[in-house]
Order: sequence, then C-alpha cells, then structure tokens
Amino acid sequence: MQLVQLLSASENFKEQGVGIAGVSYDSEAILRDFAKRHGISFPLLADPNSETIRAYGVLFILAAAAGIAIGVFAVNTARRLRPTASAGARTERTRAAAPKFALRNIAGKKTSLAEFKGKVVLVNFWATWCGPCRVEIPWLISMQQKYGPQEFTVLGLAMDDEKEAVVSPFVAKETFSVSGKQLPMNYPILIGTSDVAEKFGGLLGFPTSVLVAKDGKIIKHVTGIISEEEMSKLIESELSASGGK
Repeated sequence: MQLVQLLSASENFKEQGVGIAGVSYDSEAILRDFAKRHGISFPLLADPNSETIRAYGVLFILAAAAGIAIGVFAVNTARRLRPTASAGARTERTRAAAPKFALRNIAGKKTSLAEFKGKVVLVNFWATWCGPCRVEIPWLISMQQKYGPQEFTVLGLAMDDEKEAVVSPFVAKETFSVSGKQLPMNYPILIGTSDVAEKFGGLLGFPTSVLVAKDGKIIKHVTGIISEEEMSKLIESELSASGGK
C-alpha cells in the first residue's frame, strides 16, 4: 500500500470511525521530519511495542514509503473518540483534571492555563505545516467569534520545531475563509512543548484537541480533525450548564 493511498484512506474512513496510524522503529525525531515532509495527517507511533498499540488489538499491514518502514494498522476509533453516554456524563468522578502548564505566547509572554480559570477552553495542538490543522482553523476562528464573549476561548499550542521563527509569521500573515471573509487567527497562540504534550497523554497526531470545562476537568479529547458540529454542541452544552449566556 503506497503512502498516497494511506493518506486518502485516512480521510475516507474517518467518518466510518476507522483510523489509520503508522508504527515505526525509527526515532520520534525522524518520524516528525518524515510526517512534515510528506504532509502525513494520520498518527505515526515510534514504539510498536507500546501499550497504546496492544490496547487496541491492532491489525498490522507492513508497508514501505519513501525509504522508511512503517507498520500500518486500522483501528476502530469510534469508541475512543466518541465516549459513551456514561463516560461523557458531567460528573466530576468521570472527568480527569486538566494538567497545569505555562508556556510563552508568540510575543514572549508566559501564559498559563490557570489564567483561563472560569472559562471553557479548547486546547488545540497544531503545527503550521499540518494540512488537517489548516482545515480546522477556520472552525476554531468561528468558535472564538461565537463563544468568545460567553466565557470561552480556543488556546492554540503550536508544536513546530522552529517555534516562533515560523509560528509568528504564520499567525501574522495567514488568513482563513470564515463565512465568506478572510480572517486571521483570533485566539491566543502559545509555543507548545513535548513536555506539555506528554502531560495531556502524548500526541498521536496533529491536530489534537482537548476541551476543558470551567471547573478545569477534561470533557473531550480528540486526535485528528474535530467534528465542528459535535464540538460546538459540547461547548454550548457546557456553557449552558455552567451558566454561560
């Protein structure tokens, strides 16, 4: 199976609750570079013996792409990405507390998650080179416009290796089509780190989004492009339940 076929399959199967991921014995640094150069949107895992893989009972299909050996597997992600009604219930005992972190923004100022206490926060791990992230950004801009006045914010964590050198120009210059208008990113952008990513359980791919309630508990964790409709409903539900207007 060729890389282009895998990229196509990743998009085609997503709506059916099936995810594609790559497994390699190469280092994380090599895999990050490989994903960046080839625009790979599905997760690449550096440890084929990890508990993550064993937990999902994967089906391995050996493949080779651009000189790098990858084991590719299909996983039914519907249960992982779409929690059951009980798992998604708004009770503190079923929701883990979001980890604390402080990162600098693109202006160099330290910003912490704690500063947004009392707000619903959508933490979005992304990168400037990530194609699926660009697809998602207009939705995030729209959510910030719509729900920003209602105690909500998107908090973008840029994971580019080059950090501000590429993130700052991207944020300053890039615009996205939102309701027929070209708009810039209108929410806070922080320079993410692997340490912070690990606090959220690690990243299997970009984008990765984590919705945090006003009480600091995680409501939803999504690897890959979010469902705009589903995420909007979750945000509205949380704002309503916690007294947002």
